[in-house]
Amino acid sequence: MEYLYEIELPLALKEMTAIYVLVDPRTNAPKYVGKSNNPPARFAQHFERKFVDHERLIPKEVWIKELFSEGLFPKMVIVKEVPEEEGEVWEQKFISEYKSMGHVLFNSANPTTPSKPKKKAYKRIPGLPGSMYE
Repeated sequence: MEYLYEIELPLALKEMTAIYVLVDPRTNAPKYVGKSNNPPARFAQHFERKFVDHERLIPKEVWIKELFSEGLFPKMVIVKEVPEEEGEVWEQKFISEYKSMGHVLFNSANPTTPSKPKKKAYKRIPGLPGSMYE
């Protein structure tokens, strides 16, 4: 006898991703929209290139370097948590929404064009340094 079960997992048990906004602390204006399964680690990644020559930085990095020179950091605000498979769609929705409100964002991807596919992320192992790859 064969039994087939289709079980819908509760949302809390599914892999979730956070949609976040980097906000300019001087103006409270959104400057960058992103998504991450590990927002604290992703926040730190935004600062990795702050010591690169100014001419070689992308606009978001120039903005972050300017904030650092004033003794400031961007604020990271989580605006929504969604199932991981919906992350790209929600990220693009927020980019489009902020741009339609007149905000200038440093996102390089055009909201109407899907970004290039990324390599599949390794599963994160809580507490193990270096296990987070995005």
